[in-house]
Amino acid sequence: MDKSVNPYQWGFAIYRTVYTPQSDELWSSVLEKLESYMELSCKDPGYRDELSNIVVWDREKFNNASIDEIRKDFRREMLIPEMGDDEIKSDDDAATEDRKQDLYCQKQAELAEELGDEALWGEVNGSYCLLIDDEVFQSILNAPEPAKGMKMKWGTYEYIGFVKVVTVYERSFRNEHWPGWGKIDFRLLWWLRGEDEIEREAPVPLPEREGVYELPVITGDL
Repeated sequence: MDKSVNPYQWGFAIYRTVYTPQSDELWSSVLEKLESYMELSCKDPGYRDELSNIVVWDREKFNNASIDEIRKDFRREMLIPEMGDDEIKSDDDAATEDRKQDLYCQKQAELAEELGDEALWGEVNGSYCLLIDDEVFQSILNAPEPAKGMKMKWGTYEYIGFVKVVTVYERSFRNEHWPGWGKIDFRLLWWLRGEDEIEREAPVPLPEREGVYELPVITGDL
């Protein structure tokens, strides 16, 4: 499937999983506020007016959907088939790896044919999607109004608001503690566009708290 994309276009798939009366009433203004922050986070004037997010919503399908459910849908939209026991493993021999790769390509082609031009692949960032649940909705709602000149306080953990980021992969070789999703300050969404391993910036648990992984907001303390 070939999609002609504006080289300056950038944006994310934004999954809406909150469908409360408040969110129904204020959704448009909250989304506009988030996108204003995204545009202000852009450091390249050539890209600033080319933001193009795609909101994915379905009250019956995504209301209070879990992270795993969102990831599964996003992977499908990115034409990544579910392989089950045929997932390629590091200890596979060459013949097994070739067989699994051929099967992957076959399933991917079938998925591309099924979804056709409706697939989000090629339209949005393929490494991450953004998720707006009630926690994120309230964070955007309560954040100050976006304005030019709002700068990161580098070297601190202060943030003005956050959105949740779901990676297309659940586990990472870069960070064994990475749970497959995180929170990021609005003002880093332009930076996120060019990253494909956000988990490298996610702090790991303290040794004395083994097994406990709290997700702080990824801020300017990079």
